[in-house]
Parts: sequence; C-alpha cells; structure tokens
Amino acid sequence: MRLTIFIFTIALIPVTCCAAEKSAANELNLKSPWFIPLLTVNKDAICASILSDVRKRFKSSDSWESYPVGSGDYFAGLVRVPGPFQEATKGDSTVQSIEGNPREFLLVAPSGKRLYAYFQNLGGCGGACETEQLLISERPFSASRFDRSDLGDLPVASTPPASSWTIYKATSGAHYAIGFVDGHLHAYMITVPKRWQQSCDVALVPEGLRESADPAIQAALKAVDALNVAVRGLTRQEGACGSMHTASRWSGYVKDALEQTLYRPWALRAPDDGATQSENSYGDYSRILEQLKLWSLGGLSEYEAFTAYESQFAQTRKELGRFYSKKYGWSSNTSDAMANDALRFAVSRGMGFYMYAPFGAPGEVELRKAILEHRPMRDIQATQADAPTMTRVLDAAVQYPEALRHLLAHGANPNAGNEFGKTPLMYAAQYNQLEATKILLAQGADPNAATTWPTDTCSYVLSTARMTPLHYAARYASSSVIRLLVANGALTFSKTEKERSDGEYPVDWLRRYAGSATQEQNANVADADIPKLAELLRVPSEKELATIATDLTKRAEADYAAGNAEKSYRELVAALSAQPDGERALRDLPLVALRSGRLGPSLEAADTVLAKVKNPDSQASAWFNKGLACEQNGPRSLSYNGRYYCMGDSVRPFLQAWKLGHSEARKNKLRTLFQGGLARTCSIDRKGAAAQLYRFEFATAGTDEDHRQVQRIYVYHPNAQAVDAASIKWTVRMVDPADKASKPTTIVPSIVERYELGEFAVTELKSDFMAQGSVSIGDQTCVPYK
Repeated sequence: MRLTIFIFTIALIPVTCCAAEKSAANELNLKSPWFIPLLTVNKDAICASILSDVRKRFKSSDSWESYPVGSGDYFAGLVRVPGPFQEATKGDSTVQSIEGNPREFLLVAPSGKRLYAYFQNLGGCGGACETEQLLISERPFSASRFDRSDLGDLPVASTPPASSWTIYKATSGAHYAIGFVDGHLHAYMITVPKRWQQSCDVALVPEGLRESADPAIQAALKAVDALNVAVRGLTRQEGACGSMHTASRWSGYVKDALEQTLYRPWALRAPDDGATQSENSYGDYSRILEQLKLWSLGGLSEYEAFTAYESQFAQTRKELGRFYSKKYGWSSNTSDAMANDALRFAVSRGMGFYMYAPFGAPGEVELRKAILEHRPMRDIQATQADAPTMTRVLDAAVQYPEALRHLLAHGANPNAGNEFGKTPLMYAAQYNQLEATKILLAQGADPNAATTWPTDTCSYVLSTARMTPLHYAARYASSSVIRLLVANGALTFSKTEKERSDGEYPVDWLRRYAGSATQEQNANVADADIPKLAELLRVPSEKELATIATDLTKRAEADYAAGNAEKSYRELVAALSAQPDGERALRDLPLVALRSGRLGPSLEAADTVLAKVKNPDSQASAWFNKGLACEQNGPRSLSYNGRYYCMGDSVRPFLQAWKLGHSEARKNKLRTLFQGGLARTCSIDRKGAAAQLYRFEFATAGTDEDHRQVQRIYVYHPNAQAVDAASIKWTVRMVDPADKASKPTTIVPSIVERYELGEFAVTELKSDFMAQGSVSIGDQTCVPYK
C-alpha cells in the first residue's frame, strides 16, 4: 500500500547556499571540461559544422530544448526549412508544401529526384510526450493509409522517434533531417529510401557514465542517485491522473537533470527574466519553499520524507561541489554555488504546486508544526483549534503520547479515518507505538477498523484494502503491540482485499515480514517470538468461523435492540469477516450502519444485499435504507470505498422499496417526499380535482462501467387520474445532422412505470435530456430547477 500525492500539489525546494548565482557564472572556467560532445558517426562533410556548433552551445547556458528546432540557422552551410504548419520557403523551388496536407513536403534533390517527406505523429501520453518520425518516399503519401498506420507497399525510409525533426537545406542543395534521439543529435541526408543512412551522430551526453572507473564520477553519481530517491520520497507514486502521466514525466525530467549536473551543470539554471514563473509554481523557488513546508506538515510520512530530503540535498550538494573542484578546477565557493544552483533547478523539473491550500482551519498549521517538531506541551496546549481540527491532526501525534492524550481529551475522534479509511490506531501500529496504541484503545479506537479503496485514485495509489490495525502491527510492530491488539478484540480472521490476488490474514503478513530471513523484515519482532505469535494469530477453522459468525450476529441484534448501534455495528462487521456471505448479518448491516452514523458502509451494505440476498423483504429494506442514507447525506454525492453513491435521485430508492414490499411507513415516506414542498417539485392544478405534484430528478443511471445521466419525472397524483406524457414538454438545443446547426428541439418524456399507493399513485417518466429552463405541462408552466 502506498500513498501518492498528486504531483501538482507537491514540490521540492532546494536549500539556499552561500554564493550568488551570477557571481558563480562569472568565475566559470570551461576551457577544459571533463566531457565535451563527440562525433560517433561521421559520414558527411556537414558533420564538422554540426559538431562545432554543438560544442559552442554545450559550453553556453542555452537549453537543448529548442535546438535545433528553433527559428535560427544554427549550422554553417545549412539553412532551416520551415516545419509543418508554417509558411513554406518563398522562392525556393526545391521545397514545396502539399496542398491539403500540412504535414507533407515535396523536396527536390540536386539530381532532380522528387522526394516526399511526411511528419508522422506517434502515440504518446495525452498530448504531453508524443514523438514524431520523418518518413521519406519517392511517391506521395496517402492520408487514409496513414490513418491506419499501414504503409502497404510504399517504400519508405524513416528517422527514429524523437520529440521533433527539422529539415535543413545545404548550400549543395541537399536536404537533411536533424533531431534529438536519446541524448544524441542525429542528422540524415534526405535521399531515396534504398540509399537512406545516418550522416552524423553527435553524443551530447557521456557514454558509459555509470560504468566509469573514475572514483570521482562514481561518488558524484551515488550522491545524485540518492537525492533522486529522496525526491521520489516526496512525489511518491503516480495514480490514475489522466493520460498525460504528469508525475511520471516530471520524475523522468528530474532523473535526467540530476545526471546532467555531472557534465553540464551551468545549463541547469533558471533564467533571470522570470520565464520560469507559472501558475503551478513550477520553477518558482520561493513559492515552492513555502508550499512544501505546508506539505511536510501533512503527517508523519510527509514530515519524515521532507526531513530526509533536506539532509540528502545537503550531502549531495557537498559531494557535487567536491566533484566540480576536482574535475573543473573551480574554486570552492564557485563549486558550491554551482552545485546548489544545478541541484535546485534539477529537482524543480519535477515539482509544482497548483492552488495548494491544505489546511484551512484556524490554528491547524501551528498545531501540526508543534506536534511534528515535538515542541513542549505548553505550545500545543496554547494552540487554538476545534475538535474537528484536532481529529485531523490525531494521526500525526502517535509518536507524541502527551500530545495524543491532549487531543483526545479535547474531542478528537479516535476512529476518524483519512481518505482511504486509515485510522490513528493503524498509524500507531505502523510506527510501533505501544503507548499510543494503549491510549487509543482506552479511548474507544476500533481494533477492527479497515481501510477502503480510495475514490480519488489520482492522489492515492493502493494495491491492498481492508487493512486492519492488526495487519499493520504484523507488518511493522513489536510482539507487545500485536498482543495488545489481540487482547483488545482485534480479529485474527480479518482478510485484506487485493487488486490482482487473494486477500491475506494478519498471520500471513507475520510470516512474510517477520524474521531475519525475510526480504522486507519487520525488525521489531524477534525470530524467537514468531512461533508463539503465529499461534496467537491463528485463523479459526471454517466450522469455528461459522459458529463465531452466528454468535456475533445474535449479539449484534440484541445490542441493537438495547439501543447500542455502535457495538452492534462492530459485531456485524466481525460476523461478516468470519462468514462474508452470512445472509442474516448482511440483512442487518444496512440499518445498523445507518443508525451508527456510517452512511458509506450503510450504502455499500445495502448494495451487497441487493446483489446477494434474493428475499424481496430484505431487498425492500435495503432500498429503503439507501434512500434514508442519501437523504441524510444531503443534496450531493457520497464517495465510499472506491464508489460513488446518491447520484441525484432521492425518490427512486423509496419507490423500489414500496414496489418490493408495501408498508405504511414506506407509503408515508413517499407522501412526505411530494407533499413536504421539497425542491424541484411543481404543483399543477386540475379543475375539480387534487393537484398533481411533479418532482424532477436529473440523476446518474447505469452501471459502474456505464454511467449516464437521465431526466426522471415522478408525478404524484390521485389514483383515479392518468398522466398524459404528451402534455409534458420542454425545449433543448440540438445539432441538426443535416446542416450541423444548433436548433431548438422539443423533448417529450416517456412513461416508465406506475406505482399504486392506495388513493394516490406515482407515475415515473424519463428522458435522456435534462429539462432546461421551464417545462410546459398542459397549459401550465413549471420551472423545476431554480
């Protein structure tokens, strides 16, 4: 299980150093750098010109990013040809654009041979890391053929994939394709495919850097690699954040830039013109510093990661400074300043905060800082914070028992979980905090609370859910913490959920991680303690589990009847851990979870009943409890355990409950929904009859894989009346396929079902189009969404 922070909300700040950037630049001596670009392929007269320009630019602070694609003519004897989507070269008969295809050119070789060049886009990551190839053929390219990426029998020569390719024309009339490929500058003379070959290859990075026998290089590499690991400790793992894969791309930028600190550090500098300023603070060191300080207060993991990074940055800067002094002959001050500047720029390549304001409650920042820095208790006690704020900070206090007691004594909830249900007791077990475990259990912490799948799969990456405090203890904690949890009711038969394999019991985690022979050792458990702990964590037999489940369910029902919904809920969860398909416990759980204030578990349990229990009465109760939970949640969706609930339709659950089983309570609930004057309800008068009440719900329908929105209309009316669907109309603007113009279109819903409620009835209608503005119902007007 790993927590990831969305890359836009994280940053890395370099440590300030002792010399100004400009003074360091003025002192640089680049007459004899230890590495300079080299020609590895030299088959054309233009290669010397290309190498000369590359070496000149190598010693400058210019970035390679716009080279050789920019507007300049960089190489002696070569003139850049405008690229795709740009104006063709005027007055040059050897370069012609192809009408209707801006990615294709006609090139005329000195021999008069007509060649066709096509810039083909290759797949990437959502527009952020696409590459292209330059394809050359003696015949025109077919657009339809390229849509299928099928060249058929067309003889084609191609460059390797690169971020971009640029065409240059030599004084001889020959054309060349030049571009970057994996740290090399490639040049190809554009000729017929059968004679196609690489003309020049300039290595821009030192080859075999990691295999070098130079001890100074190896020491510097080790230091920058360690810093890269520390940076990854901050940015963590990327989740499902979209096809651009920003975190992964930025992480690659950091790795490459850190390696560049060894052979071209002077180019790793932010320009002085403010060009690095951005909305998400990318490259803005002062903003990143302030925001990273906030991020580090998020919890123990964040605080430890930032502390480790600060320490490693200082060590890497020192080692890199020594490397510069030795390899370049720079002064100590110049070397230290260069190391600081280069490392700052390198790590900022993968960092940027966007609209970052994690702690909005008064006093929260001060409270977090005081606890994580282990300040005296008088500082913590003096912090003004309310109970919800103290609850959010509780997990950060598990290494500070006095602070933990203070927070709990002032209203902090020991069972509040984070975005994926991880509770303070789990943190105490993970960090092997025996005293904190005792304190939390004494204050009512649930020893069998379990983590859930996060709904936000961008910020949080989990491979395992349903982790309990005992799982964390078996993985990280000592025998004392494990025994304490079991003595306080922690279940040995709670099983995790995994994405691609079967779940595991706490004893499985003990066997995997405890003992000196394990690969990822839990060093807090001695080898001698493992046999007794394994027996303590033994999973009962199936027969024993069935008996346990029955007993727990009976106790849960008795406790609920006695008014103790909290205890009943925990017992039902335990019963279902012992026997996941226990029908009696499944039927009980939706209502008990609701009455104990757990809306998410109640909704999940209701869906489980609907999927697994076929008894109509049980299904009716599940639907009714779903309606009550969504009603209690309010006019918004609710996310729990990787799913969304309450997606807009507050009537349907109660109608489904009534359909499956009539009761006075269900009938009265439906009357209340319509007659209570709730929002999105219109009253339409009928002469000489009771009014019809129209309730509009624009809701999400379909499965988890096929979400779609529909407009539902529920009409509450006297049973003797009928609803005329054709009398209900509204207008939306739709695109006419004939002329592609947007035109007003009249929408009429269709009747789905009629529900009889004695003297009244409910008729359900639906449409795929939302009722926008006003709705005409006969000769009257209704405005459902005000």
